[in-house]
Amino acid sequence: MNFQILSSFLQVNFSRWTSFVCVETLSETYLQREGKTLKSEVYQIGIDILFSVESLKSSQDPLVILLTEHFIPSKTPKSQLRVVPMIYKAYVQETRKHRFSVFGSGSSPSQDQTVQGKIRDAGMTAFMNSYKTLREFGDDLEVWQSVVSLLEVLEEANIVGSGSSENTNILRKLPIMGHIAYLPLPDEPRRLESALRILCVLSHVDFEIINPLLSEIFSGLITIQSTSFPSAQALLHNLLDFHSKTRTIPSYLSTLIDCLSGCPTSKRIVKKYTEPIRLHRDCASGSLLGLAHLEEVSRAVKGFLTSGQTPEAVQALLEIFNASWSSYSDDHNAMMDVDENEAMTAVEILRKSENKKSKRRKVETLSIPMSARELSAVSYSLVARVIAIVLPSLPFSTLPEPSYAILRSSITEAWMGIRKNAALIAFNALPETSVGERWASQIVTASTLRICHALNMCPSLRSLDTMSTETVPSGQTASMIRSAGTTPELIVELINMLCSEISSPEHLLILADMCLLQGNTGHDASPSSLSFNWDLEQAMRSAAFWELPRLRDALIFVLDKASENAQGIDLDKLLKQIQFKSKNTTISWALQQVQLIASVFEMLLRAPREYLPRASRSTFFRRALVADLAIFLTIHQSTVELINGHRTRMVIRAWLSSISDTSCVLDIVPDPQDCIVYLTIPASGPEDVVKVYNTATVDLLGHAHRQIVRSAINNKYERMESLCASLQHSISADQRGDKTVLPERSLLQFIEILVSEIQSTDKLSEAPLRAVEGLYSSLNAQLSTAMEDLLSESAFGSSAENESTVRVYRACFVLRRWLGVNASINHFGGILLQKLITSGQDQNPQSLKSLGTQIFSLLLEELYSVAPQEHEVHLALIVSSYVLLLSRLDLADEEDCDSALRRATRMLSITDFTFVLSLLREALMKGLSSNRELQSIVHLSHVLISEAPEGALKITQEHFEECLQIFANAIFVSGDADLSLEVLTFIRSVCSDRPASIRLISVGPIWALLSRLLSGSHTHTVHTHTPILHAISSTAGALVRLRRDLVRATLPHLAGVLRQLLSALRVPRTQLGSRQRALVADTLPWWVSPAAPPGPEEARAVARLLTDRDKEKEKEKGAEALAGAFSKHAGPVMGAYVGALGDALVVLAPTVRAALAPGLYALCDMMGEYGRDALMVGGLDASGRVALKALWREYEKQKYVGKG
Repeated sequence: MNFQILSSFLQVNFSRWTSFVCVETLSETYLQREGKTLKSEVYQIGIDILFSVESLKSSQDPLVILLTEHFIPSKTPKSQLRVVPMIYKAYVQETRKHRFSVFGSGSSPSQDQTVQGKIRDAGMTAFMNSYKTLREFGDDLEVWQSVVSLLEVLEEANIVGSGSSENTNILRKLPIMGHIAYLPLPDEPRRLESALRILCVLSHVDFEIINPLLSEIFSGLITIQSTSFPSAQALLHNLLDFHSKTRTIPSYLSTLIDCLSGCPTSKRIVKKYTEPIRLHRDCASGSLLGLAHLEEVSRAVKGFLTSGQTPEAVQALLEIFNASWSSYSDDHNAMMDVDENEAMTAVEILRKSENKKSKRRKVETLSIPMSARELSAVSYSLVARVIAIVLPSLPFSTLPEPSYAILRSSITEAWMGIRKNAALIAFNALPETSVGERWASQIVTASTLRICHALNMCPSLRSLDTMSTETVPSGQTASMIRSAGTTPELIVELINMLCSEISSPEHLLILADMCLLQGNTGHDASPSSLSFNWDLEQAMRSAAFWELPRLRDALIFVLDKASENAQGIDLDKLLKQIQFKSKNTTISWALQQVQLIASVFEMLLRAPREYLPRASRSTFFRRALVADLAIFLTIHQSTVELINGHRTRMVIRAWLSSISDTSCVLDIVPDPQDCIVYLTIPASGPEDVVKVYNTATVDLLGHAHRQIVRSAINNKYERMESLCASLQHSISADQRGDKTVLPERSLLQFIEILVSEIQSTDKLSEAPLRAVEGLYSSLNAQLSTAMEDLLSESAFGSSAENESTVRVYRACFVLRRWLGVNASINHFGGILLQKLITSGQDQNPQSLKSLGTQIFSLLLEELYSVAPQEHEVHLALIVSSYVLLLSRLDLADEEDCDSALRRATRMLSITDFTFVLSLLREALMKGLSSNRELQSIVHLSHVLISEAPEGALKITQEHFEECLQIFANAIFVSGDADLSLEVLTFIRSVCSDRPASIRLISVGPIWALLSRLLSGSHTHTVHTHTPILHAISSTAGALVRLRRDLVRATLPHLAGVLRQLLSALRVPRTQLGSRQRALVADTLPWWVSPAAPPGPEEARAVARLLTDRDKEKEKEKGAEALAGAFSKHAGPVMGAYVGALGDALVVLAPTVRAALAPGLYALCDMMGEYGRDALMVGGLDASGRVALKALWREYEKQKYVGKG
């Protein structure tokens, strides 16, 4: 019966089956959706018919019948040849699968090995039959590509291996030279790439097949570009990898350099090239001399060339190198001897050279348009490129001392004979020399200089007598570089030589001076052309630039010398002049001095501070302070504006700030009063300059304040007293004005550091504590007056002074709480709030936002100073101000208000915390005038719960449970996406951040709320609100991860939510009518737009939720098993997905299905085969069963990936 089916299939359906399997005309979208599954099914059915057990056991090989009768060059289209590798692969797989039925079973290891040998023999026979069939179709591209695929299948099947010499012999009979013959002819790139891939695969299968042909392969690859043919580099990698593992690097190097030496006179090259310049360019940029291959050669020589092989390998390389130089030298001398009137052809010159030296290669008597000298120059240049790589890479450290001495002597002897003459050939060329001869001499000189540079870079060979400018005739180097006829590679090598010579300390100092003088000139970030300034800017951003030790030392020396004018100035004297506002000063810097200082500190600002020695840091820190003061005095005493003076001070302050954590200003200016007066000198100039100046100054002040506070803890309180006195003076009434930004920011930072560093006043002694109390008394008196003046104004303006006054007044309350002062104090928060609301109705709210934020922070701080019986009234004021300022009037910044609220919530008493939460619940239950206000209440509840005080667990539990009951109202779960998202954010934060506050009574309402958000709706938003889906997924995921004990009792609810999440990912088909589209849209949530459904990112979120119950993850985390219990409910969830696939009205996008795949595989794992069979029988129709089978097949394919 099976033979009848096979015969019928081959006669009737095989041609159509082959055409369908090879089809590529279907649209990509179709192939991604249904086409791939259908094509796979049809292919598998055909294979099952062709290679059934009965057909494999028959006397006639089914593959031979198939190849001989159905793949005939005159009848079979070449587009169907790609099915041959697929059939061969299936044949090998089916033979292995049914090996015991086909070859018999064995009960001993020897019989098993016999079966494995029969499998290999059958596989190799099938391979040869398939290969011969393909070769009968000629040399078209389709044939080559099919041969590549066939060999890749052979490699993947691992048929050719150890103990299979007969199979190797079969492969050696392949016409490999036919593939190599295509290498030098890249006229058909795709065919050439296929030939290279064939050689790559053969090198993997059995290297001995192509090892005897190594020289021919190198000859073919020499002009092939690895960028155009990636397989060329892969082939070279395989060849070098084999020789590295077998420790035969000398043989590889010898073959490589021998090929390069004879390349210019080979038949292939002579036939193809007529110009030496093009020949040299193609060879130099080819695969053999490409950067990637040469780097691999260098690593192989360093790591795999043994100490015993090194002398012999070097000797062989030097012999070929000397031969290439002798060849060029003989041709050069012969050309110089020719009379000007004598016309000697290139062939005659070659013959003359051959008579002089019998070891010269024979050149065929054919018409060669290139001269012998040019060919010899190309040969020398190619060999020199390898020599420049190999010699510095030799493993000198592993050689014994006698071997190392002999090796150095050999290299020196060979090199000294070539060095001087080869380097001078280009400089000694006669003016009447032809262009080709001049080019030949230049590439010889460039190659020689390249070797010089390589040897000079190698520590073990640096002491050799390498090339220097003294060898080159004086003045000719610069002329050669400027000459239009000089080749680019010679120019590069000449510049390399000059750079090596000028790397003396004197020249490095000159270079450092250039960097300093040019570094601060203005230039665009993206110039239209390259410039020194732009190059210097890019270099200074590179770590490699600062890793150069000699250049770095030269730069530091130059910087030290350029800032010497700030060394001899008395800093204390300058500070006194500023403190007493003295007008009699002799300090006055010229414009050049200011520009030089700007260059110094701009370069220091770019330099990583770790590269600056510790002693230099201290020196430059003091000079920066002196320069800042000197420039300030110069600006204020000069009648003419000092150009870039303000910007230079900004640069200095920025550098001082960047290094202030290792060097403090108080180490240079011991008196804090002088320090505060100096640092709080106001800046002027452009707005961006002033902004950076103020930020850097505040950072400097912060480090100084922290050092003073920490010293006061250790009873070194003199500085604390002086600092408090200075701060008190700096913000006095007569000092306040438009330029009080720095003093006030300094005061605020001091209070913040004091409160954070010293939690209790018991850590301070009486003297510094008294100084702080004096500062508070002065602040309270001055600011009370300022606040009364502020309230006396008719309305708030957008002036920054009002905001500054409220900010400092709030800091006064912080200081009062820290000191524990019980005296009464005026509370202006409520009055300010009332006035702000009035002003906000008349002005632009954006201009009052900062002031509104400070007033809200003041209200929070005033809570700690009101009487206990007034706490509830004040808390109600805080809550109402939060809602008004953020939702209704938009007069405050939400992020800043939340930050202040979190700090205040941690210090609330349990009574106050309970009252605030009850107030919020009451507002939610009664409802407010707008959803925006409800959103603010929910957000406020979220902030309070996230920073609940200690001992408030029960209170937060009750508040959360009552809020869940309130959120069941329709207003919170339908219609307003922002409000619903805020509700979900609140629930998610509790589930993820405070899971201990969740009880079993809370889990049911959570599932109910999520289900309501996912239920269908007749109305939909214009745009899909994907954050809602992400919030639902993360909320359910947090419950599953952190409260599995509670989730186990509500698994049906979890399954229902998962079903709804999968349903929310569906998309109505585009060709539906209005009624059909409405039927689908009514099943989608209200926040999903049918025109813009959720995408792959949302599908990935659902997949992560599904994988949270994965068995392996639970085992790794040691969590309570949930996958087993959920397996009873996984079927309906899987049914929702399969139902969506089979629904004629909806579609799941391929990208969505791909994103869901990990979660679906986790569901399959939980269901098991029993759950799958139950779902197939009772819950799916015919289309659903087909879809589930396909999904299950994909699940089983990936199940054991990566498990050995």
